[in-house]
Amino acid sequence: MYDLAIERTRDLHADVWNGVRFFTGLQVVILTAVGALAGSRSGGSTHTATQLALLSIATGFSLLGLYALRGHRRYYLEALRVKTVLEEELQLYSHQHKRVHHSLALPWSVTDNRNQLLEDPEAWKSRMVFRFGTITAALFIAYVGFIILDMAVLAITATGTV
Repeated sequence: MYDLAIERTRDLHADVWNGVRFFTGLQVVILTAVGALAGSRSGGSTHTATQLALLSIATGFSLLGLYALRGHRRYYLEALRVKTVLEEELQLYSHQHKRVHHSLALPWSVTDNRNQLLEDPEAWKSRMVFRFGTITAALFIAYVGFIILDMAVLAITATGTV
């Protein structure tokens, strides 16, 4: 059971990373295409319509990325909770390793508020969803930044000002 909890946690890390690569790559491709169309001298309203469509798609994918990130974060917290409960049951937190001076629990463990996790997991999860200082918070800020960038370029393109 512990192996399954560890495997699930690793899989969720991989899923988040794959999502980041996909959504960031998609943003770069779309913004590059919009820039290429803006640099093109011909096309007129056709290019503008294409740019607006691409930017709308990019904004939609960024919103989808935020939604996926939120879902992955909740799944990850649940996997982390299961792993932490199993480590607690196996008493891995109470045994100190002689050479490294920390518990035998794996590095991505809950150390500061483990008691709250064990006593009230739902309250712990709701507090941890988008906590600053986490990779998830940085990704959240990046996705929001992409949305703001998309919307700004969309406004500029729609009004025709540069």
